[in-house]
Amino acid sequence: METHIWMQWLLEPVILPEEQVELQTVDIYSKWFGTVGHRVGVPSLLVWPRLSQLVNKYPPTTTPQAIGRCPSPTTLEVRGRQYPSLVSFFGDTGGGKSTLIKTLIRNRNFSKYWDAPVPGDRADSHYSTSGDVHSYIDPSSASGEAPMFYADCEGLRGSSITALKKLAARSYEPNDSRHPSRSFGQSLRTREPPEERLKRTLREHQEKATHDLRLIWAVKHAGPLQEDPSSRQYIVKHLFPRFLYTFSDVVCYVTENARTTEQEIEDLIGWASMGHRMTVNQRIKPSLIIVTNKDTRPGATEWCDVDYATGKQIDKLNIAFDRFSRLRDKWMERGKELKSTKDLILCYYDSFRVICIPSLVAVPSGIIARQYEKLYAEIQLASQTIRTKRQDRGMKLDIESFSFYTQHAFELFSKNLGHTFDFRNVGGRLASIPEDFSDHLVNLLVRLKDRQESPAETTVGQEVATLKKFIPFLASCLALEYVEKHGGP
Repeated sequence: METHIWMQWLLEPVILPEEQVELQTVDIYSKWFGTVGHRVGVPSLLVWPRLSQLVNKYPPTTTPQAIGRCPSPTTLEVRGRQYPSLVSFFGDTGGGKSTLIKTLIRNRNFSKYWDAPVPGDRADSHYSTSGDVHSYIDPSSASGEAPMFYADCEGLRGSSITALKKLAARSYEPNDSRHPSRSFGQSLRTREPPEERLKRTLREHQEKATHDLRLIWAVKHAGPLQEDPSSRQYIVKHLFPRFLYTFSDVVCYVTENARTTEQEIEDLIGWASMGHRMTVNQRIKPSLIIVTNKDTRPGATEWCDVDYATGKQIDKLNIAFDRFSRLRDKWMERGKELKSTKDLILCYYDSFRVICIPSLVAVPSGIIARQYEKLYAEIQLASQTIRTKRQDRGMKLDIESFSFYTQHAFELFSKNLGHTFDFRNVGGRLASIPEDFSDHLVNLLVRLKDRQESPAETTVGQEVATLKKFIPFLASCLALEYVEKHGGP
């Protein structure tokens, strides 16, 4: 009974409209980055120091027992280096991304001390809840070496008007007598109209953005059949996935469609393809987890087995493998033969898993609770796997380094969404003063490469040629160092 009440409260809470807009107004401060219109017609990308704020808000603790609890002054210690792991949630508007993240957080720690998303009102399920990309921290890993950050991305097919604005506009009705006995709602109406408070909060929060980057490429086209790059829908669909794919360890695609379609897989590959193709040097593919949310089909319990659900989904997609012939041929030209849809998915993602979370009306609440535990375990495992690969490739980024790379990406993508993101080039700017002979050599090679101007498709050949020219110089340096240390022959 306790489990049922808990899951009911998490998944289907009863919230008054006035309280809903109040909670979502507060949630504005969880924004990491987002887009707004500009007075001269070109949209801007606003960025807030959200990850640093989360790290500072939830400092590490001295004892394992205290991890995941609210830190107290007696348990704080000097922070060690932390290496963030980004878990991004995509999906259609109204698919339940915010509820999913909220449940993952509250299952780890129910204290309101930990920030969590505010799901939208059912009446506005076709509107994006609050817009942009919000971020939250996982309570269980917040104090450890590798804190997991959840990125809640605005619905990829959302509208230009968010549900928050719609809710605020209708929640303030002077003659509203739906709940005359609720002092909470009455007090809100006697103080400041929710819509006005929302506008004020949005304005104040926008002023606190650390970066306001004009999206130079977001210029409206005249063609009626063309996508409008200046529209919110275009920016959310193209810019947000491009950025998050580049930096995520795990991508969770949330859908209420129990039969994930070929079109959804094609979209996932499409969103990943630019990030995959236009990211060079130390590129790490994220893991992909498809979450079928609120599954109501018969035999839902059978689909609760992750291996079973993944296998069945792959079998279904393999039947439609010919649909992906264009991509298959493209990889064939690169010398890679693809025999199944899974092979194609793994060209863009490190791994692929499917998790079904049944609806409350379909199965006992205990089963749903176990599915959330499975989802968390899958995310943890995928995150650990990708972090290990990053470490093996010298891309284990701490909070400061991660912020440096992401800020450079924001600046780059604001100028040209199709620009190649070069991890090594950015890392060269971050590198400290060389401390030994090998560091000096690497630093010199990076500088030589930066001086060369060559198209992206010939980069590998140019680098090989540079190394060959560098070998005699390297040999002379090695010989000179040997003589200086050990004397002449």
